[in-house]
Amino acid sequence: MPPFFYNTITIPMKKYYCSLFALLFVLVMGSCSSSNDNEDTLQPGGGTDTPSAVNGEYINETFVATFGSFTVKTIKGTPWVIDYSSAKATGYDSGTKATTVSDSYIISKSIDLSKSKGAYLQFQYILRYYTNVGAPYADLSDKVLITDNYTGNPSTTKWNDITGMLVEGSNWDKWYDYGVSIPNDFIGKSNVVVALHYQCGEKSATWEVKNLLMKEGNLNIADNGLVSGSGTANANKNTSEVNETSRLEFPKLMGGNSKLIVHSTSDSYGVNYSVEWDVDKMSQRWSCYQLYNGFGGNVSRYDDGYPFDPELNDGEYLDRDYFKGSGFDHGHICPSADRLYSTEANKQTFYLTNMQPQYKKFNAGVWDKMEERVRRWIALSPVSDTLFVCKGGTIDNEAYILKRISNKLIVPKYFYMALLYKAPSGYKAIAFWAENLDEDKSNDDLRNYVISIDDLEQRTGIDFFCNLPDDIENKVESNSYTQSWTW
Repeated sequence: MPPFFYNTITIPMKKYYCSLFALLFVLVMGSCSSSNDNEDTLQPGGGTDTPSAVNGEYINETFVATFGSFTVKTIKGTPWVIDYSSAKATGYDSGTKATTVSDSYIISKSIDLSKSKGAYLQFQYILRYYTNVGAPYADLSDKVLITDNYTGNPSTTKWNDITGMLVEGSNWDKWYDYGVSIPNDFIGKSNVVVALHYQCGEKSATWEVKNLLMKEGNLNIADNGLVSGSGTANANKNTSEVNETSRLEFPKLMGGNSKLIVHSTSDSYGVNYSVEWDVDKMSQRWSCYQLYNGFGGNVSRYDDGYPFDPELNDGEYLDRDYFKGSGFDHGHICPSADRLYSTEANKQTFYLTNMQPQYKKFNAGVWDKMEERVRRWIALSPVSDTLFVCKGGTIDNEAYILKRISNKLIVPKYFYMALLYKAPSGYKAIAFWAENLDEDKSNDDLRNYVISIDDLEQRTGIDFFCNLPDDIENKVESNSYTQSWTW
């Protein structure tokens, strides 16, 4: 139509066409907004979806029937779905028994934290089939991510990984609690987006998530991660006639042809550390002990070799020290540096029953870094608090044994630390799990080695902190709340 002709259209006709266009626009937009399919329909990252928290909540999604304010973005393979009243991610098809290589996200709407003083994210989850003999399958990833610069394409977005650790469950009934404080880098930003990301290759895990909440404030965990309880029931406590086994650092004794050794000093300090020695394997299963702030000292390190343990009888240890010339360090389990308050106590840490073969780069690297971190935690704590420690290497599962020196001395493939912190107001717990590698990993972020006590128990077959009342034990062992520890 020529411009002149168009300009001669009467005003009423213009109103008619304008009104018709407006009506069509409303109908089209209304039909779009009523869609229940969140696959790539929402546009997160716009910065105006959530101008401020409502009742302190930025996000509150149950995932019972829909993804709500989350968008599904699938790069390839099987997308996230709503199943069994939760958001579910897996590449495995139980019908065909086949796994599809998959890469999929669920991505939140944009969140305005410009006026936030601090916020946190929490949800409940079940994660299964994630590991094979303790290590994740290749190309398998389940992560919690955050950004303030979402591009609209998760593959090109620079994400920050705030996962920390997720516990691998053993059944479909127990839901684990995840919680993390939103990093300070994102507090005060107006365009924050969080995402859950799963990826799988030839093997797939299954991740189910429900009741996801992002809220203003601090995590609802008493006293910075500490939990308490009022129950007294304890179905799994040690029942040994040895009194010391009722101490909190002790795990459940394995029994069988194992021997409990309690090392004490002749001075006022009393119990130094304890060992469960497997006579058949001629290897220590663990050493356990306590740490307190101010329980230090500055005695000289014992330097006269590695004595045989006087508590062992003939035939209960190997005929000689097979560490020598093996290429492996005498790896302390109860560290010498943790026992500098007494010359006698320090010497006892050099007994061969307190040693496990470790690669030098492991012993002087990430293992040493973990031990230093543990000492720092207790150094920063009030004198009223106690850290209960149980450490060892994997000797009970052939898949977790690296080799045997001269076909006799077991070299564990993995080493672990189980830590229980007790304050007047409650308890918290955390575990480390690290592979005995001939590599320098001393610059690694220790948070990458964190697992829960529940997870550690599954990997080792050891029942840690069994002397806690059951209600407290169940709480502290299910989640490490990594953010409640000083890093």
